[in-house]
Amino acid sequence: MKKSLIILSSVLFLTACNKENPQLEEKEAIQKEIKDLKSKISDEKIKHKAINNSLEKINKELELIKGSSSHMSNTNYTDFFNTYAKNMGDNFKRYADIEEDVKALKKDPNIQTELDDISKAVQSTSKTFDKSFSSNNVPESFNNIHDQIMKADKNLVEGIDLINQSYKKSDQAQLTKAQEQLRKGIDQFDQIQFN
Repeated sequence: MKKSLIILSSVLFLTACNKENPQLEEKEAIQKEIKDLKSKISDEKIKHKAINNSLEKINKELELIKGSSSHMSNTNYTDFFNTYAKNMGDNFKRYADIEEDVKALKKDPNIQTELDDISKAVQSTSKTFDKSFSSNNVPESFNNIHDQIMKADKNLVEGIDLINQSYKKSDQAQLTKAQEQLRKGIDQFDQIQFN
């Protein structure tokens, strides 16, 4: 009986130890996993902070660039100019189509309406081009060209406006003067050289 009691207690003891051993291993594995996850979280926090710092730095640089660079790019300027030149060309082609009728000063209402429309379109094209530079300065490489464009533009706008007024008044002298001013603007425009 003593022997059986010793055997029974030994079996119970070994069984109890075996149950603790897998639980102990599982506990250690979980603790190791928790430690690894904490390490990964710490690494990710560091990466996140580094990315945020980089992003803040980039945003600050962008704001500095936006604030200090009020010059538009050469490409944007060229695009604005091309649109302006195309629109002006279209407007003056319309004028060329009725120029002989304008010179006749017959006060034709259709010609007057067309002249009014052309004059408004020329002014609108000029204002749109000018507005393009309200928040951006002309690129330095285009300053000379821009000055030439603006001189020609002034003569184009004033010339077509005077032609319109001359036609309304049937004033031949003023019409001749206005056509000279328009011709001067067209000549100035034709002489603009992009280097």
